[in-house]
Amino acid sequence: VHGELLSQRETMAAQPEAEESVEDLLKVLESYVPTIPPEVTAHYLDEAGCSAPDLRVQQLTALAAEKFISDIANAALQYAKIRKAASQKTQKKKALVLSTDDLQAAMRDAGLTMSKPPYHVQP
Repeated sequence: VHGELLSQRETMAAQPEAEESVEDLLKVLESYVPTIPPEVTAHYLDEAGCSAPDLRVQQLTALAAEKFISDIANAALQYAKIRKAASQKTQKKKALVLSTDDLQAAMRDAGLTMSKPPYHVQP
């Protein structure tokens, strides 16, 4: 019982902090210009069946999408660096090139599957 009271007190104390965090986030969103245009975000939200007339919801969704894409691109870059480091042992220095295989591995880590179209020919 004592633990439950402490937990409730902590939750009540954390609520004002959470409200302040949300208010701070909303203030930042007012001046935030997303990389993904609001029209594109609104289109895909509508296509997914989400009605979001509030611009802040669209901006928050665009921010989340940017973060997701950035994380996948960063992971693909790490895969490319690993692949390059492994190939440099046998070959001379080459420029870092992001391949589809790097992107596919990064997407697999994020829980997405990517497959090549049936007409894609392997070299």
